[in-house]
Amino acid sequence: LDAEVAGTWRTRLDLARAVVARFAERRIAEGDRVGLVVFGETAFTLCPLSGDGRLLAAALARVTPGMAGSATAVGDALALAVKRAQPQAGKAAAAGPVAGRLVVLLTDGRSNAGAIPPDIAAGLARARGVRVHTVGVGSVGEVAMESGAAGGARGLRFERHDLDDATLGAIAAATGGRFFAAQSSADLDAVYAAIDAQERVPRRAPPRRDRTAPPEPFLAGAM
Repeated sequence: LDAEVAGTWRTRLDLARAVVARFAERRIAEGDRVGLVVFGETAFTLCPLSGDGRLLAAALARVTPGMAGSATAVGDALALAVKRAQPQAGKAAAAGPVAGRLVVLLTDGRSNAGAIPPDIAAGLARARGVRVHTVGVGSVGEVAMESGAAGGARGLRFERHDLDDATLGAIAAATGGRFFAAQSSADLDAVYAAIDAQERVPRRAPPRRDRTAPPEPFLAGAM
């Protein structure tokens, strides 16, 4: 359990899921597409880039503790997210960071699994014009985590977290992004609000329509 919200203790995953959902809703409302990559020992795409908020919300609801394993494959996750953030077919990749094309890498542990080192994945992001903002949640020490028990009952277990601020900071710096440190999931609202404000992309307003009804050609001719 990570924080008390409205008199109720919430797990770290519950809070992170709620904050990510609000962030995604704002981005989709602005016309962006948002995807979701989940990682642990492995990394996989739970939701591809989409402008459908309901599809993303359904994907977030399926995220459960340990669904990708208990380790932290940061490099694999970042490389996969960069691949998913590539421009549509027919559009060339940019040489530098592109406004609005970004990955938010959220983790509470040190990279200790996977085939791709984090610095290699960061180099791939830089080469593909993808800016990466990194968010490290928690600090070194024992954290109370929710766990399943026999018969479907829920319990608590204490798990040691060893956050690597240096690696997360280096990933962000290499790609033109920012590193954010959150002591708890309750701090994530402010972090994601800062990212949302920084990544606003000016969009051309849709053309105004002339609501004056054009005359029918035959009536105009008759007159």
